[in-house]
Amino acid sequence: MMKLNYIYAFLLGALLILSQQNLVAQQSLAYQVAPAYEQPAGWLDFSDREVRAAWLSAIIPGAGQTFLGHEYKGAGITLGFYGSLLTAILAENNFNARKDRIQTLSDDYKGAGNYALADYYWSQIQFEKGNRDNDVKRRDLFIAVTAALYIYNMVDILYLTDDKGGVSFSFAPEFKDFEGVNGVTSLYSGIALKINLP
Repeated sequence: MMKLNYIYAFLLGALLILSQQNLVAQQSLAYQVAPAYEQPAGWLDFSDREVRAAWLSAIIPGAGQTFLGHEYKGAGITLGFYGSLLTAILAENNFNARKDRIQTLSDDYKGAGNYALADYYWSQIQFEKGNRDNDVKRRDLFIAVTAALYIYNMVDILYLTDDKGGVSFSFAPEFKDFEGVNGVTSLYSGIALKINLP
C-alpha cells in the first residue's frame, strides 16, 4: 500500500512539474513573435483542460470532475473512493487482529485444565472465526467497490463529463497585467492555489 502511495505522489509531482514547465513555455512564447506555421504539441498536450482533468482523475479520483466544474460529482467520487478504500483497509486490519486472537485462544484452549475453561475458549474461538469470516467478506466487498468507483471515475471523465469552464487550481505561477500607480502597467506574477469547493 505504501508503494502505491509513493507511486501516486511521484506521478502527482511529475504532473505538476510538467504542467508548470508547459505554462512557463506558453508564457515565454506569448512575448515572442509567433511563427508563420504551427508546430505539433507533442505526444501529450497538457494545455488541454480535458487531458489535465483525465490525469487528475487518474491520480485522485474525482479531481478531474472538480477541475472541469462538476464540484458535487467530483466530491462524491472522491469521498466514495477513499471511504471504501479506508473501509477495506480497516477490514484487513481487523482480519489480521482476529487471526492473532484466534491463535492466542487456540493456545489457551490447548492448555486449559478443565472442561468448563476449554468449552469457554472453544466458544470464543468459534465466535472470532465468524467475525474473521465477516471481515474477509467486508474487505472483498469494499475492494470491489473501490475498483468499481475508480473505473466509473475514469469512464466518467473520459466520456461523460463536459467542461463547464470551472476555476482551475494550480501551483504554477499566474501572470497577469497589473495596472499600478499613475497608470503604469507591469507584469504581476503570483503563485496561487485555487480550489473551488462546494
